[in-house]
Amino acid sequence: MDINELKPGNLIKVQPREDQEGLLLVQEIQHATVICEMISPRKGYLFRLKPVEITPVPISDDWLTKAGYTPGMSSGYWSDSRGAASYLSKNNEGRLDHPDSVNIKYVHELQNEYLRLTASTLTIIN
Repeated sequence: MDINELKPGNLIKVQPREDQEGLLLVQEIQHATVICEMISPRKGYLFRLKPVEITPVPISDDWLTKAGYTPGMSSGYWSDSRGAASYLSKNNEGRLDHPDSVNIKYVHELQNEYLRLTASTLTIIN
């Protein structure tokens, strides 16, 4: 994964170790490594990861819900509980309901795009 796409607070996965896949929050980016805090399965552990160990988290209905979105009346439309930027989905990718939005396939892209377009941090509740 290209660590230049990451920002502190982004949600990522670590490649499975001992048959366990971990969810982590980016804390800091240092040169060619990323310092992350595990949020699942061993909350609180800190890791220094290389880009090859990082996997993006694909967008799903579950992750949209954890990000504060609720399904709208029409298919593929997700309302933002904060009222800032609704999400339009199709085939496991989408974009924010904003003319300057880019395509989004992963949770960290949603977080970054939300920040870019609204100047607000998108918090993921796990």
